[in-house]
Amino acid sequence: MQPYKTCKLFGALRVVLGILDAIALLHSPRGCAYNLRYLLSVRGAKVNRILTTEMDEKDVIFGGESRLRKAIEAVDEKYSPNLIAVLTSCASSIIGEDIELICRDIEPETKAKLLPIHSGGFEGDQIDGYKEAMRRIVEDLVESFDEGEKEGGEPACSL
Repeated sequence: MQPYKTCKLFGALRVVLGILDAIALLHSPRGCAYNLRYLLSVRGAKVNRILTTEMDEKDVIFGGESRLRKAIEAVDEKYSPNLIAVLTSCASSIIGEDIELICRDIEPETKAKLLPIHSGGFEGDQIDGYKEAMRRIVEDLVESFDEGEKEGGEPACSL
């Protein structure tokens, strides 16, 4: 069996990398980020906006919520992006990490807009990842962009 498509995480990541001033934060072990960076570099892409929480065995057994919270705070402080997309990996998806709740809880403390995207690799292929990321952008970002325009405020990020 030789797959001709890569995982859901790859597709979602490609969408996020197309957003101006966005950083992709993978809630994953470090190997996921390494492999995706390598795959993208082979295809000629510049891949300097991919970070990881570097989940370890403890996180997979007991949950990586505190690691994710610290990573979001660090990314927000160090890089000051307009958008931090938090993407799940196989590891964080298997344990059922609630990235939406974590993002909702911590977002008032960050300058960046947070966008949780469920992208566990085993959940589908890269096309499913593209679709999931685009769905989240439309539901979360475009609606908030439209609301900001109506209220006369500034949009959270540039699409």
